[in-house]
Amino acid sequence: MNDPNRFYRITALWVISETFVGGVLHAVRMPLTGIVLAGLAVFWMCLLRHQTGRAESILRALVLVMIFKMLLSPHAPLGAFLSVGLQGLAGYLVFRFVPGFRVGAYALALFAYVQSALMRVVTLTVIFGMGFWEAVDVFVAQILAPTGVEPGVSWAGVLVAAYLALYVGGGVVAGYLCARIPQWYEPLAPTPEGAVPEEVERPEVAGRRRPRWLVPLGGAALLIGVSFVPILPDGFRAMLLRGGIILLVWFTVVAPLLRIVLFRWLRKRGSRLSGEIQAIAALLPEAERIVVRAWRQSAAPASEGRRRWIWAPGGVARLSRFLQLTVRYSL
Repeated sequence: MNDPNRFYRITALWVISETFVGGVLHAVRMPLTGIVLAGLAVFWMCLLRHQTGRAESILRALVLVMIFKMLLSPHAPLGAFLSVGLQGLAGYLVFRFVPGFRVGAYALALFAYVQSALMRVVTLTVIFGMGFWEAVDVFVAQILAPTGVEPGVSWAGVLVAAYLALYVGGGVVAGYLCARIPQWYEPLAPTPEGAVPEEVERPEVAGRRRPRWLVPLGGAALLIGVSFVPILPDGFRAMLLRGGIILLVWFTVVAPLLRIVLFRWLRKRGSRLSGEIQAIAALLPEAERIVVRAWRQSAAPASEGRRRWIWAPGGVARLSRFLQLTVRYSL
């Protein structure tokens, strides 16, 4: 099927998840919000592939999502834009070359989650060097010394493995939910009048945006302070200096230049896609109401009794019901 209205509706939901749902999840204090948001991005890509039948629709939607992210969340970290772009490109490649929708859904979910976890591990290694993981081993060994536990393993490796296992588990759950999309897109019967809120309250962000000069000034102060603190071991001081210099260069030179190049490209693309941007913008209020409505109605039914814990804000059952309702109300 190739319905342009469905393409715009799904893209609008992807935009909402990138600009609005994150605030809602933080407002309800859902644990592991980053894992949930990564799963939502994978879910919208799988839904696009299922409803349009073309992997190219993911790339088309990706550009539109990044344009709206630039317009609605211009101060989001550059890493958020890069992560969305990498996930969208992976979604296109997976569904372009992996046969079968279910296999592609699992492959994309696992890739997105493992990539997200590895990116954080690699970032720490690049910033602080391998000395960071050696310091973790020493720190854990000192804590366990009074218990008589011998440091026969690399505790840093154990922590990294556990972290990766957590994300792999999240990828499996996300793949399972995405693979069930074909069962979910039949429209639901109309709900009682007034079930959909007319307006959605956006969570307020406490405080003001920090000045641009704060990060460079704080980084410079940290570097100066570390250089003249005599009690710090030489290896620890070198690790902090390395991290401070890399972060200072990133936030003051590299990230601003990359942001300028990215936003210039997105504006140029946006001028060519003005019609599609207007079509999606018109759907955003409705998409917000659908998301809020689906989340409220995904709460645990009274019949669940002792199993209500799986319907908690972070429970798989509630997430499954939330996605199912969102798909059916939207399509």
